[in-house]
Amino acid sequence: MTTKRTIERLGVFINALGITISEFERSVNMGNGYIGKQLRRKGSIGSHIIEKILVKYPQLNVVWLMTGKERMITSKSKAHMVASKHELRASA
Repeated sequence: MTTKRTIERLGVFINALGITISEFERSVNMGNGYIGKQLRRKGSIGSHIIEKILVKYPQLNVVWLMTGKERMITSKSKAHMVASKHELRASA
């Protein structure tokens, strides 16, 4: 069994949002290309980046992001995730 890294799980989350990596980067005020580059290299992301992501996307389960355990989305936040997707599309 292959264990995914945090950056790979973040890629899964971005796909679940239904937005592009560029849209995601803009939504968390991150440099253009940073996440894409880390995904291609299977790199790592620092705690300051994770903090920015969790502020914007509180529905993301930090335990899942860091360890792969539990569910990706906190049960209380599925509706918020859909709202975030539509908000991002409207601002693009």
